[in-house]
Amino acid sequence: MFHEAVQLHPQPLTTSHICRKLDVGRNTGTLLKRRIQVLCSDLIPVVRELMKDAINADFSEDFELPDKSVDISEMMKGKAVLQGDVLALYNVTRKSNNYRTRYRANGSVASVYLNDKTAEERGFCQIGTLVLTQAMRKGPVLFTSIRDERQETVEPHYEWLPPQTVLWHDQSFPFLERGLFRNTRYVNHSLRAKNQKRNVWGKDRFSHLGTNNNCAEGQQGSLKVCMRNYRYVRPEKGQLYLNEYSLLKAIRVYGLERIVQKAAEMRAAGWKIGAVENGGELAQVVEGRQCGYLFDPEVPCTCPQTSVKNYFRKISGPILDRIDIEVLVPRVPYRDLLGGGGGEPSERVRTRVLAAREMQAARFQGSATSCNARMTNDEVKRHCALDHETDVVMGAAMKRLNLSARAFFRLLKVARTIADLAGREKLEKPHLLEALSYKNLQRTYEV
Repeated sequence: MFHEAVQLHPQPLTTSHICRKLDVGRNTGTLLKRRIQVLCSDLIPVVRELMKDAINADFSEDFELPDKSVDISEMMKGKAVLQGDVLALYNVTRKSNNYRTRYRANGSVASVYLNDKTAEERGFCQIGTLVLTQAMRKGPVLFTSIRDERQETVEPHYEWLPPQTVLWHDQSFPFLERGLFRNTRYVNHSLRAKNQKRNVWGKDRFSHLGTNNNCAEGQQGSLKVCMRNYRYVRPEKGQLYLNEYSLLKAIRVYGLERIVQKAAEMRAAGWKIGAVENGGELAQVVEGRQCGYLFDPEVPCTCPQTSVKNYFRKISGPILDRIDIEVLVPRVPYRDLLGGGGGEPSERVRTRVLAAREMQAARFQGSATSCNARMTNDEVKRHCALDHETDVVMGAAMKRLNLSARAFFRLLKVARTIADLAGREKLEKPHLLEALSYKNLQRTYEV
């Protein structure tokens, strides 16, 4: 389910989706949802460290921005600039908010929340989550639930950043420049036009001299759309949902392998990350991934044996019984790609196939059967008789591969066809061995 959550992002993996997918009850679906959220919460420090690495790679410790009157658009192009904003998230029913709906007021952004004074006058308050957003352009985003916008509340959530961090924010937190970060720039979203005769917004209220927080606002819009899929989120559980979104976004940016590697490095350095401990959730998630190199002659498979077995168990035994031929197709060596074809010509293969078809037509003349694949069990016993040598081989295969009766008869049909292609009337040991090599690949290779 974790991998499905990554694939669905930014669409959320809801409890209802889990229940439908796994055919489980509501309580079980909720428990699985919480386990995914706890796993994501354990890995948020890893995302922070990756963001710090990106900042340190782009900006030296003594880096300083030029004067505020200088356009820094080109200077910051492609750099790991952190953008911040605050979002009031009211993802509850209209009844919880006294049936208040969104409105648009004279060019302002759409809003659903009331300030404290208005809420006191109207006699009700709203239920929701105040979210601090920290985002990088084409990079990860961190959402943190905060109780208010005061300095003592907000400042600790920025202390993990290096001092040379370039931070773009709206004018909500002027204390960041005075205290933590010398490279802070603000954009005034309430800027009015210089022409005082006209009550219009200023043209630079979203971006000024290369400074903007459009990325943070865009991520907030995506979060709003994501949270609409939930009917109700209790405020005390809000951080779990925010961590889930942040981690899945980071996986889409960095990839799960890099996050796993960084988590292992942090654990080796003394960090306590429950998700990467022995038997932790992340270890189970990684075990569920397949490297794709099983049976590869050049690249070794790195998947645990249990992961390989679980992968092959996705196809049930009854379905495998109905698959007649499984062929391993390895990668073609580079020299063979450049060289000419050394296989049997198509015309010669066509001649052998037509000859086999003629043998089958003569064999089933006067009956309803048209080819070997259509033989009944009685016809298989009659036309695929085993001598002592082939009987020993077949008995050993039935015992070792644990073949069913259905697989037994289908295997003899394939062996009969192989003998026809070789122009033999009698079913021989090589024909049976070749048919066995096409049956149940994972059992043949002792997976």
